[in-house]
Amino acid sequence: MSESAAPDRSPEMDPREALLQIVNGPMLSQCVYVAAKLGIADLLKDGPKSSEDLAAATQVHAPSLYRILRSLAGFGIFAEDEDRRFTLNPMAEPLRSDVPGSARGCARREDGRVRFCSRLRHGYVGISRRAS
Repeated sequence: MSESAAPDRSPEMDPREALLQIVNGPMLSQCVYVAAKLGIADLLKDGPKSSEDLAAATQVHAPSLYRILRSLAGFGIFAEDEDRRFTLNPMAEPLRSDVPGSARGCARREDGRVRFCSRLRHGYVGISRRAS
């Protein structure tokens, strides 16, 4: 692996923060996938909308979509206002389908994420627990 491709392991990086980036990576990737698959950025291009409005437009479970959008807002992809409405941040713009160089198609690559999106439609988002 080339030096430039290696993750940032500089001494200034807080070890806890570095670990949390790794741990949250798969969850964040799944949330971005869901937002891209549902076309959330396209729905927000004309202004703020509540998770209830977005859920109705995409036919998914509103409380589950709210949790996903809050997670994405925590990473700076979307923004949430005091009325619990979501708007686009600059990082969400490439998720729109109508912008040059859109990254929506890349974010919608289907691998293990299809099941997560399907579970969102029915309100079963979370970690599955199996009996030991």
